[in-house]
Amino acid sequence: MNNKLKNLLFPLYKQLALIDPHLEYETFCAQWGEDYQEGGIMFMGRAVNDWKAQGDRNTEGMFTVGSPNQIYMCDDQVKWVETERYDKKSAFWRVVKSIAQLLSKDEKGWFKHIVWSNLYKLSPTGGGNPSYKLREVQFETCLEILKVELEVFKPKFVVLLNGPDWYADFVCKLAGSDEFGTINLDIVDSKFWNDSNYMVYVYKIGETYFIGSVHPQGKPEKEHIGVILEMIKKFSM
Repeated sequence: MNNKLKNLLFPLYKQLALIDPHLEYETFCAQWGEDYQEGGIMFMGRAVNDWKAQGDRNTEGMFTVGSPNQIYMCDDQVKWVETERYDKKSAFWRVVKSIAQLLSKDEKGWFKHIVWSNLYKLSPTGGGNPSYKLREVQFETCLEILKVELEVFKPKFVVLLNGPDWYADFVCKLAGSDEFGTINLDIVDSKFWNDSNYMVYVYKIGETYFIGSVHPQGKPEKEHIGVILEMIKKFSM
């Protein structure tokens, strides 16, 4: 899997490096646990916030083991969330960790069983989400990267913890629709939660279920975890 993924991703990351080459961006690459198996679960955020390759556009280095700006297949993939206790300060990681622990039944090694990625791979140096303009110029390349991630990892579930305004265009394109702005797709399930303040949607594209939800920051985490687990268990049969 590693060689195939690297061979497919490298030319796409070379394309990313050509976007505003005179500017500094943080570049992100998906991470996966050592025990992840096809048919598992993949968690998707919006974009990385304060990452390793800060301002470095050297794609060769990003994909070279031991390079100072290595982002592909790092030794501590996902494990750093646990060792550095990012769940203490990140609602996103608390929700991911709780879901992964319950599904894997591996309380301490939950990070070994998941894939983590972000919709957008370029972010401003120093932290923060990409602007609308930066999202727009990288969208097509990020879409192709997502297709590669889906092809290689083959998750049964992709949990989109970013909000419809972030994931809609990706899901529409993956389903073969050119209509942006709204999800013009068949929804296989949906459910209101938090007194109808939020909605979780389930879409099926090919053999993969996409569970679309909001970013966890500032939301009731226990209820959020519960509704996502409910949908995963419902379609795990």
